[in-house]
Amino acid sequence: MSRRKKKKAVKEEKEKKLSHYKEIGAMAFDMLKQSRRGFRVIRKNIAVTKLLLLVSVGGEDAHQTAELYGKYAAAIFPVLGLLGSLVKIRDPAIYLAPNFLSEKTVIEASVRVRVTPLAILIATLHIGVSVIRVLLNSKDKSKDKNKGGIKHERTSSRG
Repeated sequence: MSRRKKKKAVKEEKEKKLSHYKEIGAMAFDMLKQSRRGFRVIRKNIAVTKLLLLVSVGGEDAHQTAELYGKYAAAIFPVLGLLGSLVKIRDPAIYLAPNFLSEKTVIEASVRVRVTPLAILIATLHIGVSVIRVLLNSKDKSKDKNKGGIKHERTSSRG
């Protein structure tokens, strides 16, 4: 076998693998797209009933403590806002304080989450049905690919 044929065979093999991965990715994307309703049901029925976060920021000196305090504040509060936009959070208690006398940062957290079991069951059914739909559609597409030949489309004439 010549070099060109080997390179061509390797290239074709890579293209086959890539197309296979593209099909898997497209199928996963379709599954997620079809499952939106189920995830929405889950999201609407999750509530954080208790969120307590105590952070005592300490550092080697006052300058480092102040910098760490700023970094923690810049991380904690946007994440809290993001979580609040995704799920219901009732009365979050976030206490962030610099501790200039300690060299260690102490973090204590307590979370209580409420989930409705019936909602989870319904969401699971929605997601399961959507996954089955996508799998059946992909199976039909693979059958069409394997048939080969010319596809004939029906056209209707109105007259």
